[in-house]
Amino acid sequence: MGTEECDSMKKVWILLLVVGILSVAVIALSSHKKDLIDDRLIQDDAQQEVLIPEEETQDVLTEETCRNAGGNWNACGSACREQVTGVSVCVDVCVEYCECTSTDQCPAGLTCQGLVEEVGVCK
Repeated sequence: MGTEECDSMKKVWILLLVVGILSVAVIALSSHKKDLIDDRLIQDDAQQEVLIPEEETQDVLTEETCRNAGGNWNACGSACREQVTGVSVCVDVCVEYCECTSTDQCPAGLTCQGLVEEVGVCK
């Protein structure tokens, strides 16, 4: 090999080495930047204060509050009660709710909604 060929090979190897180092640096920096963004998002979420009104921290709708308001407690009502028969698929599972015919049969803060055959539920 001549001197010119050796110089050319050295230049190619140096160029490949520089490109490799730059590639590694770019990958490392972009990964680090993503980590910083994720950490900032986590910190923002952790620093936010969420005030929950006191009345929402208590169970508003229970069997006792339903009966005291004049409603009818259904411990295993249908989750599909408001769906039209044959129109859509619904999973048959038990859902607790307070049945009502008017809002005055619902605990304070709830209204009688979703009437089916003149019977609704307190929501």
